[in-house]
Amino acid sequence: MPEQYSFRYFPEYIKWARFSDPPWNCCDDQETPCLNGIYFRTPGLPDEICVHDLVVGKYRADVPEELVPTLEHSVQVTFPDLTTDEVRLRCSSAVDTLSRTPPVPWIQNNLWPVCHGDFCQYIGEWDQEELTKQAPDGKGLEYLMAILVDLDTSPIADPVGLWDEIATEWTTIFVFQCFTCGKRLAVEQSF
Repeated sequence: MPEQYSFRYFPEYIKWARFSDPPWNCCDDQETPCLNGIYFRTPGLPDEICVHDLVVGKYRADVPEELVPTLEHSVQVTFPDLTTDEVRLRCSSAVDTLSRTPPVPWIQNNLWPVCHGDFCQYIGEWDQEELTKQAPDGKGLEYLMAILVDLDTSPIADPVGLWDEIATEWTTIFVFQCFTCGKRLAVEQSF
């Protein structure tokens, strides 16, 4: 599949995004792949979205409103000298860019993490083997718990159960990385 497009927040979209079958089903251009429309989470969109149409903004991935205050706060902390208007402009630009990025194949909502005043870069879905490989000490479960984004106030009640759900593919771990500090952040979603 040709890689004629690049995306700031999802550089390896050819590897990780979900495409229609066949991948050129929605465009006249047989060089431009079509994404599976279900992951856009936007009512009324076609079942297949041409990557070109996403790039030009004809169709957009859903960026939930609840991500914006988190992004605004992160921009304010990272860039304390920006005016309120400059913060809003920076956030608006990031949201626009993310909305024109192929969606991660979320099981639930688009929960793209934020760090250092920007959305993070998606680096892939990691299973137990990859988490263990990436862990500095080879302890995958401990590493996962250290990088897991706290999306609500309740901690993971059963980390071992979560680990087992990853092995049985009932839970998927989506991993992101901050552009500035390199910190990795994981989001778990379950069926």
